[in-house]
Amino acid sequence: MNPIILDLNKLLHHVAADADMLGLKGSSPEGRSYGKLVGQEVSVLPELPGFYIWGKYENKGLWRTIYLGKAGIGKSTHLRARIAEELRDERIAVWCRTDNDTDRKKVIEAWLGEYASEAGLRHARRAALKSGATHIVAVAMDQVDYQNEDILAIEADLIETMNPIANRNHPRPQSSLQRQTIEVIRHFKDAIHRARPPSASDIAKRAITPCNAITRH
Repeated sequence: MNPIILDLNKLLHHVAADADMLGLKGSSPEGRSYGKLVGQEVSVLPELPGFYIWGKYENKGLWRTIYLGKAGIGKSTHLRARIAEELRDERIAVWCRTDNDTDRKKVIEAWLGEYASEAGLRHARRAALKSGATHIVAVAMDQVDYQNEDILAIEADLIETMNPIANRNHPRPQSSLQRQTIEVIRHFKDAIHRARPPSASDIAKRAITPCNAITRH
């Protein structure tokens, strides 16, 4: 297992510059520009099965898991392909930028201006549940050791344990792969800890250098 954390900062800054939300339409020049940036950002991800979580660091640097997804075995279902697909197809989540209800409503209305239908509304509402995410953490698994049915079993256990707020479907977990589930969570936590922003006290401590520190004898 090899955890990778994808910082969404570049994508968030990119959409912040699109005040008219023209990039919500995938076929527009702005939409294609966003899609190209997504391709560049996800290039660090492996073409392997595994799991990933959308989330953010809240007050005091505490991590909040928003959504948990799985990537299967196949050319179009591995981690790089799945995450790229979500960032493009569910770009509403990125355009919202925060989980504020007012922001969500504005983006959904702009989206429906291009894709007005009942299906489009359902898609928009589902995608908006992921809004506010600043990072995606991915954990790859060796496809030699796991089959798609194993991925499904571990996913159910992960959802029950991590309780992501945007996952509407909560399948009943089995007990056969608990060790593997714990291992995936450990790798998630390792990556989250590595990327955790420093606290104000940490920054203050770093500012005290030998030349300005007071040494008492």
